[in-house]
Amino acid sequence: MRSPFKQINICNLYLFFWLIYALHWSNAMYPAVESISNLILGFNMMISLWCSWQALRNYSLPNIFRAINLLVIVFIFYGIFYILFGPDQYHAGVPVKRGTYLVSVLRSFLPIYVFYVFTVKGLLTENVIRFWALAFGGIYFVCYSRALYFRSLISTNLEFVNNTGYLFAVILPCVFFFRKHTVIQLAYVGTCFFFVIMAMKRGAILTALCVIALFFKDKFHSAKKFQKLYVGILLLCAAAWAYSFVSERMMDSDAFQRRIEQTKEGNTSHRDVLARDFLNYYFNVANPIQQIIGSGADATLTASDNWAHNDWLEMLICQGLFGVCIYLYFWIAFFREWRSTEYPLARNVIGAVFVVYLLRTFFSMTYSMMLTPATMCLGYSLAINRIKTERKIYRR
Repeated sequence: MRSPFKQINICNLYLFFWLIYALHWSNAMYPAVESISNLILGFNMMISLWCSWQALRNYSLPNIFRAINLLVIVFIFYGIFYILFGPDQYHAGVPVKRGTYLVSVLRSFLPIYVFYVFTVKGLLTENVIRFWALAFGGIYFVCYSRALYFRSLISTNLEFVNNTGYLFAVILPCVFFFRKHTVIQLAYVGTCFFFVIMAMKRGAILTALCVIALFFKDKFHSAKKFQKLYVGILLLCAAAWAYSFVSERMMDSDAFQRRIEQTKEGNTSHRDVLARDFLNYYFNVANPIQQIIGSGADATLTASDNWAHNDWLEMLICQGLFGVCIYLYFWIAFFREWRSTEYPLARNVIGAVFVVYLLRTFFSMTYSMMLTPATMCLGYSLAINRIKTERKIYRR
């Protein structure tokens, strides 16, 4: 694999800074470097804003960007109103910074524009993506290990629900970029699946299984006739290993067994309690105007003592029925973009990112927590599909 650093470019610098920022954001760096983290965030946000503006002005964008544009505009309006006029909000007794809401949303969506532009300019390539997929995987391993270390300081029981499991589920779509090396792909998928299972986040496990199913399906159907037997054997071996690993984990880990039993019993880690609180607030406390346009950014902290951990409920309380409709429009546009994509690699990646984040909307947060590997893959796939399609039309 040729090093993407043979020629330093703004794309590699941008990704490197997001890599360093991920360390601090995931509590893998000491608080003393928070000022450096803020500088990195500020630098990358300026690049994001500039490239987004350039993309909107000078580039022919796929249809999904219409939905992204509308969604971002809505979030910007609510975020600015929150900063200027919003009430003070608290989470677990700690004041919530008003600007965090807007920054989190922009940090999630603007990199899609950036990576689109970098791809069109030839700065973001498959080789670059493969390198950074492995780099972010290494950083996420550091985050996972860091969580174990902090747990060991307070308890000898290291079997606990580790939130870093989502990180490994999110980088799974990158596996399609190793498409010429089946063994490497299976090793990549196996490693991610291992850490997802060890983390015991049920939402992450479900997400990972769906993406892996898409990968297996594509790998088998895209294989040539004389390769199907070889690929089929590899996939069966991988599935057998996964089944054996999960079975052994269930027998050896009391904590994992409890998570399985909780799932069977319908235990949702108090998500159902939060849902009841928010629905009660919406129908019995909010006035008609609030029901239509919402109660404002972070209003879930007013309705309850926590965020919704569900994008649809979060939007319903904060942006009302109006926001839910905009969000639904975004996901419909995302799905249509996936199904209309012609270039096979782009179609697989867009589909995998779609599955990862659509599922996550129901038991976690998506619109404020889209991670760099996912936006990198999505931005590249949208751009490369447009480039391939235009070349095909031109040749005709």
